[in-house]
Amino acid sequence: MSLEQQIGALVKASENLTGAVNGKIGEIDKKVDNGIQHVQDAAVLSLESLPFFTVNGNHDFLKYTTTAAGNKSPYRMGWGNGLDSQFETELIEVRSGSNPSTRLPVVRELLDFMGIGANTQHFSANFNILRVKNISGLSSFPTYALYIPWQHIKRNNWTYMVYTRGKGFSWGPNDTFNGSNQDDWRLFRTVLKQDGGATGAYVHVDMYCTAADAEMYIALPSIIPGIYPEGRKLPELFNVTTMTLNEHWNNYDALHDETHGLWNPVAQGETSHN
Repeated sequence: MSLEQQIGALVKASENLTGAVNGKIGEIDKKVDNGIQHVQDAAVLSLESLPFFTVNGNHDFLKYTTTAAGNKSPYRMGWGNGLDSQFETELIEVRSGSNPSTRLPVVRELLDFMGIGANTQHFSANFNILRVKNISGLSSFPTYALYIPWQHIKRNNWTYMVYTRGKGFSWGPNDTFNGSNQDDWRLFRTVLKQDGGATGAYVHVDMYCTAADAEMYIALPSIIPGIYPEGRKLPELFNVTTMTLNEHWNNYDALHDETHGLWNPVAQGETSHN
């Protein structure tokens, strides 16, 4: 075989080897892509299979009491020391079965934002929207204005979510609760994770007032075990704590301790609360 023939054969063999290698690379790339897709599909399937629920009872705000200052305040919600009289509250009904045309604009807009639809007459559950307004004229306070039921959350991978609309309030000292836009509903979401090895660490779900004209609407504050999928709207979630509360509500009343900002369940009979 001449030198030219040997070189030609070598070139051909090299091309064949290159083709084989490229083919194997393509097969490997395809298997990797399939593996990645499989993992992604499994993750989505596992999230869709999980029964998400909230553990903070009365997150629908249907159970409430009247404070010394005359504020309607959801059961297990607490005020900063002495601040109850500095704010005005209102509970706004969101009811399945009501005539859609009679719903307040703030209710209609929330139902649209949730994906239920303002004109949908029947949906899965009833709840109240809480409106909180600063009437003190003060732009800052030495402590939180109020906390969402319940206050303490262990830092063990919980998701805190709440529908909000308004201005002048923040969640905690560093996290923006709803920005400054007063005209639209938003879904505030934050994941509370364990800090290193501090297994007993917890966080407060407190609202701080930061403006003299602060006014906020709040709906369905939910503390959810695990990490709730980002981008998914929050429904009215299943709640074992609320089921238990419903069973005993007719035998309990909530009295507010103005000194410590705590709710103390005390047997009072059936007629002393709403």
